[in-house]
Amino acid sequence: MNRDSGQLASPRGVAVGPDGTVYVADSGYNLVEQVDNTSEGLFNVAGNGSGGFSGDGDRATEATLNTPSGIAVGPDGAVYIADSGNHRIRKVDPSGKVSTVAGTGIGGFSGDDGPATKVMLNYPLGVAVGPGGAVYIADSGNEQVRKVDLSGRISTIAGTDGEGFSGDDGPATEATLNYPHGVAVSGDGAVYIADTGNDRVRKVDLSGRISTIAGTGTEGFSGDDGPATEATLNYPHGVAVSGDGAVYIADTGNDRVRKVDLSGRISTIAGTGTEGFSGDDGPATKAMLNTPSGIAVGPDGAVYIADTGNDRVRKVDPFGKISTVAWL
Repeated sequence: MNRDSGQLASPRGVAVGPDGTVYVADSGYNLVEQVDNTSEGLFNVAGNGSGGFSGDGDRATEATLNTPSGIAVGPDGAVYIADSGNHRIRKVDPSGKVSTVAGTGIGGFSGDDGPATKVMLNYPLGVAVGPGGAVYIADSGNEQVRKVDLSGRISTIAGTDGEGFSGDDGPATEATLNYPHGVAVSGDGAVYIADTGNDRVRKVDLSGRISTIAGTGTEGFSGDDGPATEATLNYPHGVAVSGDGAVYIADTGNDRVRKVDLSGRISTIAGTGTEGFSGDDGPATKAMLNTPSGIAVGPDGAVYIADTGNDRVRKVDPFGKISTVAWL
């Protein structure tokens, strides 16, 4: 299905494939779509537009989804979907067939260290794929980040069974998170978490130690051009890592996108802090956003934003100019 008008309804997630192809989790229409860079139209990748669960083992475009939120692309071009309302992570393989890779369809927590398809998730909102092909899940309702390895077994890599904030500078599996929405993995395998309810972005390093890389834990907006750990965020939903290691944050409640550079300094790269829509074809820092939720970085360094409240996907090019690539 091709929708030339490029219509979206509350897009929550955006991802960019290795070849630069842009994908959108269109939660309002229960679809996952590919942006046609030539026409700015949309091609359906998964979902038939009806909310529900069906279709595993068949063509993804004939399947039903339920409020897809997060999205990621694997090294082979497979598309992974946080099918939030179905409490599952689903995969569209390069042939176009859909399957479940984690979750039973029942919301809850039923343990670790078994087959991911036999284990319960609870409204997962984010998904990422590591450089080796492992799948990482922001298991939001369970206050955890989980990992599905290449054998299909699931484990928890961050968070315990309770909501809160604790554990920095210790084992991530002993730390508490607060409704994490987003997850990203850097090229070296470090995991970044949009710890939404704690107004922080946190990092799990290769040794399994967790730390805060942005946010003080106090909701608000402050700190640009200073250390990211002394800045305030407001309910950040999305996180992404560029090829050079910079971290990008969908600072949702502040209607901004922010960047943490390699020195740990934070800045705003898009949004004025006022909710609305304006600014296309001009400097992104003078444009208005509306509840940006998802974020991704392309191979050329362009930043893509799921500008949820504006029903658009927007792009900030490497020169700082913003444009719309798909819209209502």
